[in-house]
This record gives sequence, structure tokens and C-alpha cells, in this order.
Amino acid sequence: MRDFTRKKYIELLSTLLNSGFEFYVLEDLCGGKIKEPYIVLRHDVDRNPKNALRMAMIENSMGIKATYYFRTVKGVFDPEIIKKISSLGHEVGYHYEDLSILNGDIEEALKSFKQNVEMLRQLVPVNTVSMHGKPLSKYDNRKLIPLLNFSELGIICEPYTIVEKLNLVYLTDTGRSWNNRLVNVRDLVSATLDIKIKSTQQLINAVGKELSEMNMMLNIHPERWEDAVLPWVWNLIWQRFKNSIKYMLIKVNYGR
Repeated sequence: MRDFTRKKYIELLSTLLNSGFEFYVLEDLCGGKIKEPYIVLRHDVDRNPKNALRMAMIENSMGIKATYYFRTVKGVFDPEIIKKISSLGHEVGYHYEDLSILNGDIEEALKSFKQNVEMLRQLVPVNTVSMHGKPLSKYDNRKLIPLLNFSELGIICEPYTIVEKLNLVYLTDTGRSWNNRLVNVRDLVSATLDIKIKSTQQLINAVGKELSEMNMMLNIHPERWEDAVLPWVWNLIWQRFKNSIKYMLIKVNYGR
């Protein structure tokens, strides 16, 4: 059976719901409005906002809220889709990449960050932000975080800090796999539960076993999840090509 389809995603969500997990958006977690065990469902919208909307509609139909982080680059920043996702009860935040886009110019990146947050706020409320990894760039966007005054900007938190602070289990589909450090350049936390998961079915199976009663954050990229065969095959081929580049990059620069 094909992995990374919306059908398989619905199966994953259903399993989590049936196992008693509560779903929260990131601003709920940062505000302490939680009941355990819980899932923080996060989506980094790197591309294909239409897929993000499809996913948001699925979640809404199941009574689930998620957090969607949008880049502000052409082809991703779609005001109508952003407003629609927010209207479905989901949280929307800024998926920032200002430092990498501006080639490490910190002063300009800080200005750009603030401008983009305000541009997004013209459409929807924005209370949290998350970095875009930009794997082929030598600049790590998270280096902006210590330089920003979150309280002044009206931002309550960002996901990587809160995952480590609360010691959450962190699972990401970066690289069209699960927590695969061999093809994951920056979507990492310093410590997480070491469970070997190679497929979404294995993740589903682990919900009632190793992951039972665990508080988790799932980072799921909507563009990776397709039901139609041709887009699914193209996604698979393209991701394998990107993974080969990221694998070499990680070996050369990080020695993993």
C-alpha cells in the first residue's frame, strides 16, 4: 500500500483520536491550556498551499485543530487559502526564512521578519512562528530567535523551543520519511524518543504501544501527501533526488 497519501493520513488521525489523544494548536500549548495526553499537530507549508487547504478541511471534518506555518514567497503565500484555513478554526503562523533569503544579513533579516509578520497579520491573527529549514542555504534561520523581542512583537513562542522545554516526542516527515537524520538538515530537536519508524503504518502501530500516553508534536508537510497516482509518483521521485543531495550535504558539513 502506498504511504504518504491523504487516506493514510486520515487513518493516522483516526488512530490518534481513538487512542484518547487531545489535539492542540501551538498557541494553546504555549498558553498552558492543555489536557494530557496530547498532540500538537503542526504543518509547515513549504509549497502547494492547495494541499494545505485539503488537509485543513480533512482535519476540520474530524474535529481537529492544527497549526499551519506559511512562507511568504511567491507560490506559497495565498491570501485566500490562508484566510480559509484560519476560518476552519486552525492556527496560522509565519514560516520564516528571512536570514537565508537575505544571505545572512542579520539587520535586514530582522526588518524583513517584522514586515512579513505584519503582512500576514493583515489576513489572520499570528501568535507563533516557525523557521523554514532551507537545507541548501548555509544560514540557519533559527539564529534570528535570540535577536527578536517576542513580547514586543506579540509572539508567544516557537515550536522548537517548546518541544525541548516540555520534552515532547517530536516526529517529522521531513524527507518524506520519519525522523530520518540522514536526510534531515535542520528540522531537528536536541532530544527525542528514539523510536525507529520507517513508515506511517509503523507510526500508527506505535500509537498503541511505544507512543501510548506520550505527549507529541507531529510536523507534517502537506505537499507530501497525495492520493492521485501521478502527483504521488512525482513527489516520490523528486523527494528521492532531494534526499540524495541532502544526504551528501549532511555528510560533508555535519559528519552525521
